[in-house]
Amino acid sequence: MKMYTQKLVSEGFKVLNAVDGEEAFAVFVKEKIDLIITDIMLPRVSGIEFLQKIRVTPKGKNVPVIVWSNLMLEEEKKQALALGANEYVVKGQLKLEDMAALVRKYMTS
Repeated sequence: MKMYTQKLVSEGFKVLNAVDGEEAFAVFVKEKIDLIITDIMLPRVSGIEFLQKIRVTPKGKNVPVIVWSNLMLEEEKKQALALGANEYVVKGQLKLEDMAALVRKYMTS
């Protein structure tokens, strides 16, 4: 994750990190968020639960969400997309430049 964070910062993006889903939700509530990148497998509150929690808030209804996971399970992907994720990408299949391009796609739309 650190390499991806450094890449996005070098591209001019402000990146806020959280150690688990509970902290991620607290950051979401407190800060102005333009885009969320979340893993499925997070401690305390899973990425799926986090996605559910943000999508029911007025602030979270339209924030683009990229689910970035080690899991290649079709069921996880379907669940994330059904809950409103805009993208589901597998970590091992995404290069640094690809992640930056994906973020730019949502930040300019």
